[in-house]
Amino acid sequence: MRKAVPTLFVSLTVLLALILTGCGASMMNTSSSGTGTVGTVAVFGSDAPLCDVFSFQVTISSAELVPQNGGPPVSVISSPLTVDFARLVDFATIFQLAQIPPGTYSQLTVTMTNPVLRVLDVTATPPTVVVVPNTLFSNNTSTMTINAPIRNADDQGQDQDTELDVGQKGALGLKLDFNLRESVLTDANGQVTGVVDPILKAQLTSPQTGDDHEGVGQTAELHGLVTSVQTAGSGNYTGSFGLQVLGGVGPIFTIETDSSTDFDGIPGLGGLSSGQFVEVDAIVDTSGNILAKEVEVPETEPPDNSTGVFLGPIVAVERDTSGNAVSFTMVVRQEYPEDLSESIPRYAPLEVNLSASGTNYHLPAWLNPANLTFNAASLGVGEHVGVQGSLVSGSPVTVNALGVFLRPRTVLGNFTQLLAALDDKAGGFTLAPCGSLFQGMPMTALTFESTFFSGVDGLTGLSPQPTIATRGLLFYEQSSGAANGAAWTAPTWVIEAHRVHQYSQ
Repeated sequence: MRKAVPTLFVSLTVLLALILTGCGASMMNTSSSGTGTVGTVAVFGSDAPLCDVFSFQVTISSAELVPQNGGPPVSVISSPLTVDFARLVDFATIFQLAQIPPGTYSQLTVTMTNPVLRVLDVTATPPTVVVVPNTLFSNNTSTMTINAPIRNADDQGQDQDTELDVGQKGALGLKLDFNLRESVLTDANGQVTGVVDPILKAQLTSPQTGDDHEGVGQTAELHGLVTSVQTAGSGNYTGSFGLQVLGGVGPIFTIETDSSTDFDGIPGLGGLSSGQFVEVDAIVDTSGNILAKEVEVPETEPPDNSTGVFLGPIVAVERDTSGNAVSFTMVVRQEYPEDLSESIPRYAPLEVNLSASGTNYHLPAWLNPANLTFNAASLGVGEHVGVQGSLVSGSPVTVNALGVFLRPRTVLGNFTQLLAALDDKAGGFTLAPCGSLFQGMPMTALTFESTFFSGVDGLTGLSPQPTIATRGLLFYEQSSGAANGAAWTAPTWVIEAHRVHQYSQ
Protein backbone atom coordinates (compact mmCIF):
# COMPACT_ATOMS: atom_id res chain seq x y z
CA MET A 1 0.00 0.00 0.00
CA ARG A 2 1.27 3.47 -0.81
CA LYS A 3 1.20 6.35 1.58
CA ALA A 4 -1.14 8.89 -0.05
CA VAL A 5 -1.80 11.54 2.59
CA PRO A 6 1.41 13.59 3.07
CA THR A 7 2.63 15.87 0.33
CA LEU A 8 6.24 14.98 -0.40
CA PHE A 9 8.29 14.39 -3.46
CA VAL A 10 12.00 14.68 -3.94
CA SER A 11 13.31 15.99 -7.22
CA LEU A 12 16.73 16.09 -8.79
CA THR A 13 17.16 18.56 -11.59
CA VAL A 14 19.80 17.52 -14.09
CA LEU A 15 20.40 20.51 -16.31
CA LEU A 16 22.42 19.98 -19.46
CA ALA A 17 24.25 23.16 -20.36
CA LEU A 18 25.43 22.27 -23.84
CA ILE A 19 28.34 24.42 -24.95
CA LEU A 20 28.55 24.95 -28.70
CA THR A 21 32.12 25.72 -29.69
CA GLY A 22 34.26 25.46 -32.80
CA CYS A 23 33.56 26.45 -36.41
CA GLY A 24 30.16 24.99 -37.25
CA ALA A 25 30.57 22.16 -34.73
CA SER A 26 27.38 20.69 -33.20
CA MET A 27 27.04 19.69 -29.58
CA MET A 28 25.25 16.39 -30.21
CA ASN A 29 25.47 13.78 -32.97
CA THR A 30 23.29 10.70 -33.46
CA SER A 31 25.96 8.40 -32.12
CA SER A 32 27.59 8.42 -28.71
CA SER A 33 30.92 7.85 -30.44
CA GLY A 34 30.74 10.95 -32.64
CA THR A 35 33.51 13.50 -32.99
CA GLY A 36 31.54 16.65 -32.09
CA THR A 37 32.18 18.99 -29.21
CA VAL A 38 32.04 17.66 -25.66
CA GLY A 39 29.27 19.21 -23.54
CA THR A 40 28.99 20.21 -19.91
CA VAL A 41 26.34 18.66 -17.66
CA ALA A 42 25.27 20.60 -14.57
CA VAL A 43 23.56 18.30 -12.08
CA PHE A 44 21.15 20.05 -9.72
CA GLY A 45 19.06 18.81 -6.79
CA SER A 46 15.88 20.04 -5.13
CA ASP A 47 13.21 18.75 -2.77
CA ALA A 48 9.54 19.26 -2.01
CA PRO A 49 9.02 18.53 1.68
CA LEU A 50 6.94 16.56 4.13
CA CYS A 51 6.22 18.25 7.44
CA ASP A 52 8.59 17.33 10.25
CA VAL A 53 10.80 15.21 7.99
CA PHE A 54 14.08 16.77 8.97
CA SER A 55 16.36 14.78 6.70
CA PHE A 56 16.08 12.34 3.81
CA GLN A 57 19.64 11.35 3.04
CA VAL A 58 20.66 9.05 0.20
CA THR A 59 23.82 8.21 -1.67
CA ILE A 60 23.58 8.69 -5.41
CA SER A 61 25.89 5.92 -6.54
CA SER A 62 25.60 6.78 -10.21
CA ALA A 63 23.52 8.61 -12.81
CA GLU A 64 24.01 7.70 -16.48
CA LEU A 65 22.61 8.89 -19.79
CA VAL A 66 21.70 5.98 -22.09
CA PRO A 67 22.44 6.47 -25.84
CA GLN A 68 19.37 5.93 -28.02
CA ASN A 69 21.23 3.99 -30.72
CA GLY A 70 23.25 1.78 -28.41
CA GLY A 71 26.70 2.12 -26.95
CA PRO A 72 28.05 2.55 -23.45
CA PRO A 73 26.16 4.81 -21.00
CA VAL A 74 27.62 8.21 -20.14
CA SER A 75 28.06 9.13 -16.49
CA VAL A 76 26.82 12.46 -15.18
CA ILE A 77 27.49 11.38 -11.59
CA SER A 78 30.29 8.83 -11.50
CA SER A 79 31.56 9.10 -7.89
CA PRO A 80 29.17 8.36 -4.99
CA LEU A 81 27.50 11.56 -3.79
CA THR A 82 25.67 11.71 -0.45
CA VAL A 83 22.79 14.17 -0.50
CA ASP A 84 20.35 15.34 2.16
CA PHE A 85 17.35 16.29 0.07
CA ALA A 86 15.41 17.69 3.03
CA ARG A 87 17.75 20.65 3.22
CA LEU A 88 16.70 21.51 -0.33
CA VAL A 89 13.06 22.18 0.52
CA ASP A 90 11.75 23.72 -2.74
CA PHE A 91 15.29 24.95 -3.41
CA ALA A 92 17.84 23.84 -5.96
CA THR A 93 21.57 23.46 -5.65
CA ILE A 94 24.24 22.23 -8.02
CA PHE A 95 25.73 18.82 -7.28
CA GLN A 96 28.30 18.25 -9.98
CA LEU A 97 29.56 19.33 -13.38
CA ALA A 98 30.34 16.53 -15.81
CA GLN A 99 31.50 16.24 -19.42
CA ILE A 100 29.50 14.21 -21.95
CA PRO A 101 30.43 13.24 -25.54
CA PRO A 102 28.21 13.89 -28.57
CA GLY A 103 25.26 11.56 -29.01
CA THR A 104 21.51 11.14 -28.84
CA TYR A 105 20.33 10.20 -25.36
CA SER A 106 16.85 8.88 -24.66
CA GLN A 107 17.03 7.40 -21.15
CA LEU A 108 18.53 8.08 -17.75
CA THR A 109 19.54 5.42 -15.20
CA VAL A 110 19.93 6.42 -11.55
CA THR A 111 21.18 4.20 -8.72
CA MET A 112 20.67 5.24 -5.09
CA THR A 113 21.70 3.52 -1.86
CA ASN A 114 21.79 4.02 1.91
CA PRO A 115 18.49 5.86 2.52
CA VAL A 116 18.29 7.46 5.97
CA LEU A 117 15.11 9.19 7.09
CA ARG A 118 15.19 11.52 10.10
CA VAL A 119 12.28 13.28 11.78
CA LEU A 120 12.06 16.08 14.33
CA ASP A 121 10.80 15.03 17.76
CA VAL A 122 9.20 18.14 19.28
CA THR A 123 8.19 16.29 22.46
CA ALA A 124 11.81 16.40 23.60
CA THR A 125 13.29 19.47 25.32
CA PRO A 126 14.87 20.88 23.27
CA PRO A 127 13.44 19.20 20.17
CA THR A 128 15.78 16.57 18.76
CA VAL A 129 16.26 14.67 15.52
CA VAL A 130 15.68 10.91 15.52
CA VAL A 131 16.31 8.29 12.82
CA VAL A 132 13.37 6.30 11.41
CA PRO A 133 14.53 2.67 11.71
CA ASN A 134 14.73 0.14 8.88
CA THR A 135 14.43 2.54 5.96
CA LEU A 136 15.37 0.81 2.69
CA PHE A 137 14.78 0.91 -1.06
CA SER A 138 12.76 -1.94 -2.59
CA ASN A 139 14.55 -1.22 -5.87
CA ASN A 140 17.48 1.14 -5.86
CA THR A 141 18.06 1.38 -9.64
CA SER A 142 15.61 3.13 -11.94
CA THR A 143 15.83 3.61 -15.71
CA MET A 144 13.40 6.13 -17.14
CA THR A 145 12.70 7.30 -20.66
CA ILE A 146 13.29 11.01 -21.20
CA ASN A 147 10.13 12.66 -22.52
CA ALA A 148 12.03 13.84 -25.65
CA PRO A 149 15.43 12.59 -26.84
CA ILE A 150 18.35 15.00 -26.85
CA ARG A 151 19.32 15.30 -30.52
CA ASN A 152 21.89 16.91 -32.78
CA ALA A 153 21.22 19.98 -34.98
CA ASP A 154 22.64 17.96 -37.91
CA ASP A 155 19.90 15.35 -37.69
CA GLN A 156 17.59 15.57 -40.68
CA GLY A 157 13.92 14.72 -41.02
CA GLN A 158 13.24 14.51 -37.30
CA ASP A 159 10.00 15.71 -35.73
CA GLN A 160 11.12 18.79 -33.79
CA ASP A 161 7.79 18.89 -31.94
CA THR A 162 8.71 15.73 -30.07
CA GLU A 163 12.52 15.78 -30.17
CA LEU A 164 14.42 18.72 -28.73
CA ASP A 165 17.23 19.93 -30.98
CA VAL A 166 20.31 21.10 -29.10
CA GLY A 167 21.40 23.32 -31.97
CA GLN A 168 18.05 25.09 -32.08
CA LYS A 169 17.55 25.40 -28.33
CA GLY A 170 21.13 26.35 -27.39
CA ALA A 171 20.90 24.50 -24.06
CA LEU A 172 18.64 21.89 -22.53
CA GLY A 173 17.65 20.82 -19.05
CA LEU A 174 16.71 17.36 -17.82
CA LYS A 175 14.59 17.26 -14.68
CA LEU A 176 14.39 14.06 -12.67
CA ASP A 177 11.46 13.90 -10.18
CA PHE A 178 11.54 11.45 -7.29
CA ASN A 179 7.96 11.28 -5.98
CA LEU A 180 8.49 10.25 -2.39
CA ARG A 181 4.81 10.79 -1.51
CA GLU A 182 3.91 7.86 -3.73
CA SER A 183 7.15 5.98 -3.07
CA VAL A 184 6.81 5.57 0.71
CA LEU A 185 4.99 2.30 1.46
CA THR A 186 2.57 1.70 4.32
CA ASP A 187 1.05 -1.40 5.90
CA ALA A 188 -2.65 -2.36 6.15
CA ASN A 189 -3.04 0.01 9.11
CA GLY A 190 -1.56 2.93 7.22
CA GLN A 191 1.71 2.85 9.17
CA VAL A 192 4.96 3.60 7.36
CA THR A 193 6.88 0.38 6.79
CA GLY A 194 10.22 2.05 6.10
CA VAL A 195 10.27 0.68 2.54
CA VAL A 196 10.72 3.21 -0.27
CA ASP A 197 9.72 2.04 -3.76
CA PRO A 198 11.17 4.78 -5.99
CA ILE A 199 8.86 6.36 -8.57
CA LEU A 200 10.77 8.68 -10.88
CA LYS A 201 10.33 10.51 -14.18
CA ALA A 202 12.68 12.50 -16.40
CA GLN A 203 11.57 15.54 -18.38
CA LEU A 204 13.51 17.92 -20.61
CA THR A 205 13.33 21.67 -20.11
CA SER A 206 14.62 24.48 -22.32
CA PRO A 207 16.77 27.49 -21.40
CA GLN A 208 14.69 30.40 -20.25
CA THR A 209 14.65 33.84 -18.76
CA GLY A 210 11.87 35.00 -16.51
CA ASP A 211 10.65 35.50 -12.98
CA ASP A 212 11.98 32.25 -11.61
CA HIS A 213 15.42 31.97 -13.17
CA GLU A 214 17.60 32.68 -16.15
CA GLY A 215 19.83 30.47 -18.27
CA VAL A 216 19.25 26.74 -17.94
CA GLY A 217 18.85 26.60 -14.18
CA GLN A 218 19.17 28.41 -10.89
CA THR A 219 20.86 27.38 -7.66
CA ALA A 220 19.63 29.16 -4.56
CA GLU A 221 21.25 26.83 -2.02
CA LEU A 222 24.94 27.12 -2.87
CA HIS A 223 27.41 27.89 -0.12
CA GLY A 224 30.86 26.93 1.02
CA LEU A 225 34.42 28.10 1.52
CA VAL A 226 36.32 30.25 -0.97
CA THR A 227 39.39 28.42 -2.29
CA SER A 228 40.80 31.03 -4.70
CA VAL A 229 39.98 34.40 -6.25
CA GLN A 230 40.67 35.54 -9.82
CA THR A 231 39.95 39.24 -10.34
CA ALA A 232 40.69 39.15 -14.08
CA GLY A 233 37.93 37.90 -16.34
CA SER A 234 37.35 37.28 -20.02
CA GLY A 235 34.48 38.11 -22.34
CA ASN A 236 31.45 39.20 -20.32
CA TYR A 237 32.88 37.75 -17.12
CA THR A 238 34.68 40.13 -14.74
CA GLY A 239 36.39 37.45 -12.66
CA SER A 240 35.79 34.25 -10.73
CA PHE A 241 36.36 32.42 -7.48
CA GLY A 242 36.63 28.80 -6.41
CA LEU A 243 33.99 27.46 -4.03
CA GLN A 244 34.23 24.20 -2.12
CA VAL A 245 30.75 22.99 -1.26
CA LEU A 246 28.80 20.20 0.46
CA GLY A 247 30.18 20.44 3.95
CA GLY A 248 33.62 21.55 2.83
CA VAL A 249 34.50 18.18 1.31
CA GLY A 250 32.51 18.34 -1.92
CA PRO A 251 33.58 19.43 -5.38
CA ILE A 252 35.22 22.79 -6.04
CA PHE A 253 33.17 24.86 -8.47
CA THR A 254 34.37 27.87 -10.41
CA ILE A 255 31.89 30.72 -9.85
CA GLU A 256 31.98 33.41 -12.54
CA THR A 257 30.99 37.03 -11.90
CA ASP A 258 29.94 39.80 -14.27
CA SER A 259 29.04 43.48 -14.07
CA SER A 260 25.57 42.67 -12.68
CA THR A 261 26.78 40.47 -9.79
CA ASP A 262 25.81 41.99 -6.44
CA PHE A 263 28.16 41.65 -3.46
CA ASP A 264 26.77 41.89 0.06
CA GLY A 265 29.18 42.34 2.97
CA ILE A 266 32.21 43.18 0.82
CA PRO A 267 32.79 45.93 -1.78
CA GLY A 268 33.33 43.51 -4.66
CA LEU A 269 35.19 40.46 -5.91
CA GLY A 270 38.50 41.86 -4.69
CA GLY A 271 37.13 41.75 -1.14
CA LEU A 272 36.93 37.95 -1.16
CA SER A 273 39.73 35.91 0.36
CA SER A 274 40.49 32.21 0.65
CA GLY A 275 38.80 30.47 3.55
CA GLN A 276 35.83 32.84 3.78
CA PHE A 277 32.36 31.39 4.03
CA VAL A 278 30.02 32.71 1.33
CA GLU A 279 26.48 32.09 0.13
CA VAL A 280 25.80 32.37 -3.58
CA ASP A 281 22.62 32.77 -5.60
CA ALA A 282 23.60 31.74 -9.12
CA ILE A 283 22.44 30.48 -12.47
CA VAL A 284 23.99 28.08 -14.92
CA ASP A 285 24.11 30.21 -18.05
CA THR A 286 23.68 29.00 -21.61
CA SER A 287 27.45 28.60 -21.90
CA GLY A 288 27.46 26.05 -19.09
CA ASN A 289 29.16 28.33 -16.56
CA ILE A 290 27.99 29.02 -13.01
CA LEU A 291 27.31 32.77 -12.91
CA ALA A 292 26.79 34.46 -9.55
CA LYS A 293 23.84 36.83 -9.29
CA GLU A 294 24.34 37.49 -5.56
CA VAL A 295 27.38 36.84 -3.36
CA GLU A 296 26.80 37.21 0.37
CA VAL A 297 29.65 37.32 2.90
CA PRO A 298 28.05 37.34 6.39
CA GLU A 299 31.37 37.50 8.28
CA THR A 300 34.62 38.65 6.71
CA GLU A 301 36.93 36.61 8.98
CA PRO A 302 37.48 33.06 7.69
CA PRO A 303 36.64 30.24 10.14
CA ASP A 304 39.63 28.44 11.65
CA ASN A 305 40.30 25.64 14.13
CA SER A 306 38.81 27.68 17.00
CA THR A 307 35.78 28.99 15.11
CA GLY A 308 33.26 27.50 12.74
CA VAL A 309 30.20 28.13 10.61
CA PHE A 310 27.06 26.15 11.42
CA LEU A 311 23.85 26.00 9.38
CA GLY A 312 20.46 24.75 10.50
CA PRO A 313 17.04 25.57 11.96
CA ILE A 314 16.37 27.14 15.36
CA VAL A 315 14.35 24.80 17.61
CA ALA A 316 14.37 26.71 20.93
CA VAL A 317 15.05 30.29 22.08
CA GLU A 318 15.86 31.77 25.50
CA ARG A 319 14.86 35.44 25.93
CA ASP A 320 15.42 38.15 28.50
CA THR A 321 12.65 40.21 30.06
CA SER A 322 12.77 42.65 27.12
CA GLY A 323 12.06 39.87 24.63
CA ASN A 324 15.56 39.79 23.16
CA ALA A 325 17.12 36.40 22.54
CA VAL A 326 20.13 35.69 24.76
CA SER A 327 20.72 32.16 23.47
CA PHE A 328 19.13 29.62 21.19
CA THR A 329 19.36 25.97 20.23
CA MET A 330 19.78 24.99 16.61
CA VAL A 331 20.07 21.59 14.93
CA VAL A 332 23.22 21.45 12.82
CA ARG A 333 22.65 20.38 9.21
CA GLN A 334 26.02 21.49 7.85
CA GLU A 335 29.22 22.91 9.25
CA TYR A 336 32.50 24.38 8.07
CA PRO A 337 35.29 23.27 8.47
CA GLU A 338 34.21 19.66 8.06
CA ASP A 339 36.42 18.31 10.85
CA LEU A 340 34.30 20.16 13.44
CA SER A 341 31.86 17.25 13.24
CA GLU A 342 34.08 15.40 15.70
CA SER A 343 33.11 17.84 18.48
CA ILE A 344 29.76 19.05 17.10
CA PRO A 345 28.03 16.17 15.30
CA ARG A 346 25.69 16.87 12.42
CA TYR A 347 21.96 16.53 13.19
CA ALA A 348 22.73 17.20 16.87
CA PRO A 349 21.47 20.20 18.87
CA LEU A 350 23.91 23.07 19.39
CA GLU A 351 23.50 25.80 21.97
CA VAL A 352 24.47 29.25 20.69
CA ASN A 353 25.23 32.10 23.08
CA LEU A 354 24.46 35.66 21.98
CA SER A 355 26.08 38.90 23.08
CA ALA A 356 24.32 42.26 23.06
CA SER A 357 27.53 43.96 21.91
CA GLY A 358 29.55 41.18 20.28
CA THR A 359 27.06 39.44 17.97
CA ASN A 360 26.32 40.83 14.52
CA TYR A 361 23.06 40.13 12.70
CA HIS A 362 22.86 39.89 8.93
CA LEU A 363 20.36 39.06 6.22
CA PRO A 364 20.46 39.03 2.40
CA ALA A 365 19.13 42.47 1.48
CA TRP A 366 17.93 41.37 -1.95
CA LEU A 367 15.45 38.97 -0.29
CA ASN A 368 14.10 41.64 2.10
CA PRO A 369 11.80 43.90 0.02
CA ALA A 370 9.70 44.83 3.08
CA ASN A 371 12.87 46.02 4.88
CA LEU A 372 12.10 44.01 8.01
CA THR A 373 14.76 43.96 10.73
CA PHE A 374 16.65 40.88 11.82
CA ASN A 375 18.04 41.17 15.34
CA ALA A 376 17.83 39.56 18.79
CA ALA A 377 14.14 40.46 19.01
CA SER A 378 13.05 39.03 15.66
CA LEU A 379 15.14 35.86 16.01
CA GLY A 380 12.76 32.96 16.65
CA VAL A 381 11.94 29.27 16.49
CA GLY A 382 11.60 27.88 12.98
CA GLU A 383 14.05 30.26 11.34
CA HIS A 384 16.93 28.82 9.34
CA VAL A 385 20.18 30.54 10.28
CA GLY A 386 23.90 30.40 9.87
CA VAL A 387 26.16 31.02 12.84
CA GLN A 388 29.83 31.89 12.80
CA GLY A 389 31.30 31.70 16.25
CA SER A 390 33.98 30.49 18.61
CA LEU A 391 33.77 27.09 20.25
CA VAL A 392 33.45 26.89 24.03
CA SER A 393 34.79 23.64 25.47
CA GLY A 394 32.59 21.58 27.71
CA SER A 395 30.07 18.79 27.46
CA PRO A 396 28.36 19.47 25.21
CA VAL A 397 30.37 22.05 23.28
CA THR A 398 28.63 25.41 22.86
CA VAL A 399 29.32 28.37 20.57
CA ASN A 400 29.68 32.08 21.26
CA ALA A 401 28.21 33.73 18.20
CA LEU A 402 30.23 36.37 16.39
CA GLY A 403 27.56 36.62 13.71
CA VAL A 404 24.10 35.21 13.02
CA PHE A 405 22.79 35.41 9.49
CA LEU A 406 19.22 34.72 8.46
CA ARG A 407 18.87 32.25 5.59
CA PRO A 408 15.86 31.68 3.32
CA ARG A 409 13.69 28.69 4.11
CA THR A 410 10.49 27.08 2.88
CA VAL A 411 7.40 26.76 5.07
CA LEU A 412 4.93 24.06 4.09
CA GLY A 413 1.27 24.54 4.92
CA ASN A 414 -2.11 25.69 3.69
CA PHE A 415 -3.57 29.00 2.55
CA THR A 416 -6.34 30.15 4.91
CA GLN A 417 -7.12 33.81 4.14
CA LEU A 418 -6.29 36.49 1.58
CA LEU A 419 -5.17 39.59 3.50
CA ALA A 420 -4.49 41.95 0.61
CA ALA A 421 -4.05 41.86 -3.17
CA LEU A 422 -2.62 44.98 -4.77
CA ASP A 423 -2.49 43.00 -8.02
CA ASP A 424 -1.98 39.36 -8.99
CA LYS A 425 1.35 39.22 -7.13
CA ALA A 426 1.80 41.87 -4.42
CA GLY A 427 -0.16 41.60 -1.18
CA GLY A 428 -0.33 38.98 1.52
CA PHE A 429 -2.15 35.97 2.93
CA THR A 430 -2.40 33.89 6.06
CA LEU A 431 -0.54 30.59 6.03
CA ALA A 432 -1.28 27.71 8.41
CA PRO A 433 2.06 25.87 8.67
CA CYS A 434 1.95 22.12 9.21
CA GLY A 435 5.33 21.91 10.96
CA SER A 436 4.95 21.06 14.64
CA LEU A 437 7.61 23.61 15.59
CA PHE A 438 5.03 26.32 14.88
CA GLN A 439 2.51 24.70 17.28
CA GLY A 440 -0.43 25.32 14.97
CA MET A 441 0.03 29.10 15.01
CA PRO A 442 -0.71 30.87 11.69
CA MET A 443 1.79 33.20 10.04
CA THR A 444 1.56 36.13 7.66
CA ALA A 445 3.04 35.67 4.19
CA LEU A 446 3.94 38.86 2.31
CA THR A 447 4.15 38.76 -1.48
CA PHE A 448 5.68 41.24 -3.90
CA GLU A 449 5.98 42.04 -7.59
CA SER A 450 9.14 39.94 -7.54
CA THR A 451 7.40 36.89 -5.99
CA PHE A 452 7.30 33.90 -8.33
CA PHE A 453 4.12 31.80 -8.28
CA SER A 454 4.30 28.17 -9.40
CA GLY A 455 1.33 25.86 -9.86
CA VAL A 456 -1.12 28.71 -9.39
CA ASP A 457 -2.06 31.81 -11.38
CA GLY A 458 -0.93 34.44 -8.89
CA LEU A 459 -1.94 35.53 -5.43
CA THR A 460 -5.70 35.50 -5.93
CA GLY A 461 -5.57 31.95 -7.28
CA LEU A 462 -4.51 30.47 -3.92
CA SER A 463 -7.00 28.15 -2.21
CA PRO A 464 -7.08 26.16 1.06
CA GLN A 465 -6.23 22.97 -0.84
CA PRO A 466 -3.82 21.70 -1.99
CA THR A 467 -0.68 22.29 0.07
CA ILE A 468 1.58 25.21 -0.73
CA ALA A 469 5.28 25.80 -0.08
CA THR A 470 6.22 29.40 0.70
CA ARG A 471 9.91 30.23 0.36
CA GLY A 472 11.67 33.32 1.67
CA LEU A 473 13.01 35.00 4.80
CA LEU A 474 11.14 34.16 8.02
CA PHE A 475 10.96 36.68 10.89
CA TYR A 476 9.50 36.40 14.38
CA GLU A 477 7.84 39.79 14.79
CA GLN A 478 7.22 41.10 18.33
CA SER A 479 5.68 44.35 17.10
CA SER A 480 2.49 44.59 15.05
CA GLY A 481 2.89 46.00 11.57
CA ALA A 482 1.84 45.94 7.93
CA ALA A 483 3.30 45.78 4.44
CA ASN A 484 1.68 45.72 1.00
CA GLY A 485 -1.70 46.22 2.67
CA ALA A 486 -1.32 43.03 4.74
CA ALA A 487 -1.28 43.58 8.52
CA TRP A 488 -0.15 41.29 11.32
CA THR A 489 -0.69 41.25 15.06
CA ALA A 490 2.34 40.49 17.19
CA PRO A 491 3.81 38.24 18.29
CA THR A 492 3.74 36.21 15.10
CA TRP A 493 5.84 34.87 12.28
CA VAL A 494 6.08 36.86 9.05
CA ILE A 495 7.61 35.38 5.91
CA GLU A 496 8.63 37.48 2.92
CA ALA A 497 7.73 35.17 0.06
CA HIS A 498 10.25 34.96 -2.77
CA ARG A 499 8.40 31.97 -4.21
CA VAL A 500 4.95 30.42 -3.63
CA HIS A 501 4.55 26.89 -5.00
CA GLN A 502 1.12 25.24 -4.95
CA TYR A 503 1.35 21.47 -5.34
CA SER A 504 -1.09 19.34 -7.28
CA GLN A 505 -3.49 17.18 -5.32
